[in-house]
Amino acid sequence: KGEGARKEKPEHVTETCTGPAKVTFILKLMREILLMDVQAVSGVRRRDSEIYQLRATTQPDIPRQGVFHHVLHHLLPVSNDNSGGCSELREKLSEKASWFLVVLCGRSNEARRRIISELVIALSLYYDSGSSHESRLLPSRKVLAFVELVYSVLSKNSSSSSGISVSGYSPDIARSMIDGGIVLRLTGMLQSIDLDHPDAP
Repeated sequence: KGEGARKEKPEHVTETCTGPAKVTFILKLMREILLMDVQAVSGVRRRDSEIYQLRATTQPDIPRQGVFHHVLHHLLPVSNDNSGGCSELREKLSEKASWFLVVLCGRSNEARRRIISELVIALSLYYDSGSSHESRLLPSRKVLAFVELVYSVLSKNSSSSSGISVSGYSPDIARSMIDGGIVLRLTGMLQSIDLDHPDAP
């Protein structure tokens, strides 16, 4: 075989990467739709509410989870498991998930409120787990993903009439974060996180 011949990936690797590839494409498509048509945001919000209420009815013992919760907890953080051979694709999935949430925050006050609420709850779990003097909060990819999302939402403005995401501080989004409790949670994490850990940023 020539040097230019490509090595085919094992079948199990291809199957493992198919799921993340499809979701990445869907998130990219959804982001473009949201940027072109602000009315599409109401459809996403409505679906989030429907799933939230459905799970509250059918699974009352499980915390309510909607679309925003799923994207935040299951698609945004990059998995530590690279056994599937598609770590690069998972990073792209995380990037598209972040942009999806950023665009929603910029295009809708209600979506921003819900996403910030989900972020506060998520950060609270880590803050509470490391709040005692005996335990320290260890850095993780999930914590880093949440913090980076806070920065992206704050620094990227997707609310312009042109529908283009541009870099720029948004006072409205900053106020929403302050009112929602993001700043309080972030400062609390600074007090509890182990900055001497090798994985600390």
